[in-house]
Amino acid sequence: MTELDEKLAGVYTNAPLAARTKQVRASGAFAAGYDDVVPSPCVSVCKMNADRSLCLGCYRTIDEIRAWSKSDNAGRLQMWQQLLARAGLGHDGRALPKDESASEAGG
Repeated sequence: MTELDEKLAGVYTNAPLAARTKQVRASGAFAAGYDDVVPSPCVSVCKMNADRSLCLGCYRTIDEIRAWSKSDNAGRLQMWQQLLARAGLGHDGRALPKDESASEAGG
């Protein structure tokens, strides 16, 4: 990610993802034993970063976006965990301290 992408990602785009995360958490999708389809992290801000490695809205890679519809709940939850780590958010939608972003996105 370029420096500008990092600034934009932190200031502009993780707020919609944080709100979406809170909605999905409230639905129970992150709880053990959830038996419905895990909702998509898409926030309808479909814009790739400068090097086209991830979406600035949902923080998924192109491969993750393509794989989403074919993935089971375990795969979807794994993608959620990865994209939240990229966004620096926990499963509660709150920002993680910088040093914890990569290791504790499971929140």
